[in-house]
Amino acid sequence: MSAGGRWRAGGNRGDLPGGAGAPGPWRGLRFPLVAFLIWRLAHGLVLALLGAAPLAPTLAWDAHWYVRIMRAGYLPWSETGATQATAFFPLVPWIGRAVSWLLGSERAAVLVVANGAALAAVLLVFVAMRAWRGERVARAGLVVLLLYPSSLFLWAFYSEATFIALSAAALLSCHRGRSLLAGGLGVPLAMTRLPGISIVPALVAGRFEHRRRLDPASLALLLPVLGLLAVMLAQALEAGDPLAFLHAGAAWQRRFAPPWVIAADAVRLTLRHRWLLSVALADLLSLLLMTAAAVLAVVRRWPAAASVWIVLLTGITLCSGSSTSAMRYLLGAWPAFGVLAEAGLALPRGLRWAVMAALGVASLVVLALAGNNHFVG
Repeated sequence: MSAGGRWRAGGNRGDLPGGAGAPGPWRGLRFPLVAFLIWRLAHGLVLALLGAAPLAPTLAWDAHWYVRIMRAGYLPWSETGATQATAFFPLVPWIGRAVSWLLGSERAAVLVVANGAALAAVLLVFVAMRAWRGERVARAGLVVLLLYPSSLFLWAFYSEATFIALSAAALLSCHRGRSLLAGGLGVPLAMTRLPGISIVPALVAGRFEHRRRLDPASLALLLPVLGLLAVMLAQALEAGDPLAFLHAGAAWQRRFAPPWVIAADAVRLTLRHRWLLSVALADLLSLLLMTAAAVLAVVRRWPAAASVWIVLLTGITLCSGSSTSAMRYLLGAWPAFGVLAEAGLALPRGLRWAVMAALGVASLVVLALAGNNHFVG
């Protein structure tokens, strides 16, 4: 069956372009909007019941680095000379700086950017999954994403939500045959996190799947390289090193290493800090689930762009040399949640509900740890 045939078989009739009565891609968004509101209110309520500030995780841990870049770019701290901020890409703090100028409040800007990006990510993930596999899989995949234990980072002043929103928009544009738009969206994506440059092979795979060839228009899919060059220019001007982001990762033991090194690192961390046991186990379990999703995406013939994206984002995390924050980084491989949800829909209803309940409990545990200022990613 042709790529187009597979796509038509996977989607609902209402998703077909040009079909009679076919809704546009932005219609029928009540479900993701309601899901977003329930999810955010539930997280806020849990934190309030724990006596934690409902917005505490928004500015926890790495968020401080993004705030620092928002205020002063990559200039070294005068007190310490530290330049570790170069490990963090600038798009989110640059957006925060612009919104802060508009609103006249840094705190308001942080909240608007964090929650606005989260909402955009939820909507775009739903629309992309619906285009690929239909309404039922899109709903289930979105629920799994929101119940995923580290989903709290979607509304933190981190790069995760922006990364997901931009990658979903780029992959969706590629799916609809809009190569220039897909490549253009890859530019800010590559300015969000280093793995964002991986969108290039994913988009090329998607283009080839639909066209069975690469034509001159495919050159637009290389545009994300401009985003990485912009980051290099900013760091060259402010930190004196265009590749500072590669060197700064050493402070967090980030390096290319075989996949088994990450398991050894999790054991080492747990032995050194016993309270990290639950987080380390969650990181390793997340890696196993995403690896399984990568295999399932290929076996179940998900769109090539989505499959390649899952494989690359999971592989990058597996070979990062450190298990720390793996659960959070794997949010970037968001199509995997749709793949896992699609497989789960074949399970008996009782078992499906049990899995969802387990995910929900794990999510609340991680949220509770975060609310009490324990490191979770």
